Amino acid sequence: MNNSLLVLLLILMLTTAGCSQPISSSEISTPSPQLLSEDILHHEEPTPQTLAKNNGTTPSPIMESSSKPSPQPLPYPPEPTFCTALEIEYISDSPSPSIDKKVDVFGIPVLATKRFTEPKTKHVANVLAKYIDNDEDGTPDNPTVAKVIVEKNVGMILTVNDDESERVFDRWDHDIGYGSPDQFQEQFLDETNPSRAFDAALEETLHVITDAGYDNAYPNVFGEHSGSTLANLMDNARGGHFEESLTYNEDLPWLGNSAVPSRYPAGAWYTYDDETCTYECMITEYIYWGLTSILGAQENRSDEIEHEWKLHTKELVQERDPGLYNLLTDPQWGLPTELPDGSYCE
Repeated sequence: MNNSLLVLLLILMLTTAGCSQPISSSEISTPSPQLLSEDILHHEEPTPQTLAKNNGTTPSPIMESSSKPSPQPLPYPPEPTFCTALEIEYISDSPSPSIDKKVDVFGIPVLATKRFTEPKTKHVANVLAKYIDNDEDGTPDNPTVAKVIVEKNVGMILTVNDDESERVFDRWDHDIGYGSPDQFQEQFLDETNPSRAFDAALEETLHVITDAGYDNAYPNVFGEHSGSTLANLMDNARGGHFEESLTYNEDLPWLGNSAVPSRYPAGAWYTYDDETCTYECMITEYIYWGLTSILGAQENRSDEIEHEWKLHTKELVQERDPGLYNLLTDPQWGLPTELPDGSYCE
């Protein structure tokens, strides 16, 4: 064998000896899904269970302390309530030809004649609504009172003056569905939200609520008759029980006997002197004076009203007539705590 062949054989033997054996696919290892999952857990926020596992202990269920009450299911939220701005409706089926406007206030009709302006019609309706729904959540603060007023077919009738009211009443259609005009509280144009005088809407709308509503809903407390809680408080404020007087208005005999005494005793703070006012009427006026004074409507009217009412501020009512103050501010009756300003849900 020649030298070239020997060299070739030697190179081939050395190359074969230096090569590694091939690696089978079964010997190639890859991370298992379990290991990948555990690796991810190490990068998450540790939980009480994982902390126990990392500490080499066996995790146990997390239990509430026995001293804590078990949580109760949350109640369903109440139905949302909300008010909506009142709108004037032009009507064709009015109880009298002069009436063309109506505002519905919780079922209580506020009717106005053609000559009674829209802004003032809306104003009266807003005052009435604010008295009834003082917190403006869309629901009467005393639903019982509101319901009674509707059942009694009571409302407001807005006219330009007394002459127009007379014409409206003379041509009243009793079959149209509004009941009797005697059930409607009158209010005139020039006394409604005047620029430099007291707004009569604060009085007349309140009369509807107390006379038709509270009187009938709670006769033992707010009843406009002798012996009710309100009547007894009024007797004290007037300095005595003056119910039947021989003095009455000859032109309006159906109003009944006057409840104005020949002279109010010294020390009386409620001294209403309208001789057409009966004992029931006196109670209506008494709750008006008391509540509006508490709400601040009479603060600057002392000189104007002192011949009828001397407790023109909340503090004076609370000091001199605490029984009335406590009655009218007792939240169980749902009486207003804020004076209406002519706006409602606007």
